[in-house]
Amino acid sequence: MAASGAVGVVAVVLGAILLVQAPGNGPAPPGSVCPQAVSTHRCAVILTASGTVVFEVEETFAPRTSSHFIALFESGYYSGLPWHRVEDWVIQTGQGTAVGNINLETHPSLKNVRGAVAVARTDDPNSGSSQFYILRNDASHLDGGYAVFGTVRQGMDVVDAIALNEVISGIQVVDHYPL
Repeated sequence: MAASGAVGVVAVVLGAILLVQAPGNGPAPPGSVCPQAVSTHRCAVILTASGTVVFEVEETFAPRTSSHFIALFESGYYSGLPWHRVEDWVIQTGQGTAVGNINLETHPSLKNVRGAVAVARTDDPNSGSSQFYILRNDASHLDGGYAVFGTVRQGMDVVDAIALNEVISGIQVVDHYPL
């Protein structure tokens, strides 16, 4: 009984080490960071100096938006970009419309609540491009007008700690792995 308890503690500590590995030490093993065992969605792993943020990409209810951002993540587009908007309720990154616009894609089950990852845009609902935000607080007034395409599953403490102009080291996309 004591030996199995010790093994469990070692597994938890090892898992924590994998989650907080420093940027530049190579990618986390696939599936080591996507925590929802019942989901089949992929996760995006954002690496910053403040730590790691893991969000589940909502490919079922926002397929076009998810595909667009997964392609940007996998291309390395965000490596070296700063969080250029940091307010008490939101953090945001990305650059203009250099990668083309995507049409607004919403679903009633995807809400702008704390931990939501969504597309930033101009006054034109179909002007989303590369900018996305993560909500630090609920913002229901954005529901239906902004495309939510993910939910933070680990690292909201990191989202809360991000400073203005903190740079993203990289964003990795990993397949889901049941823990």
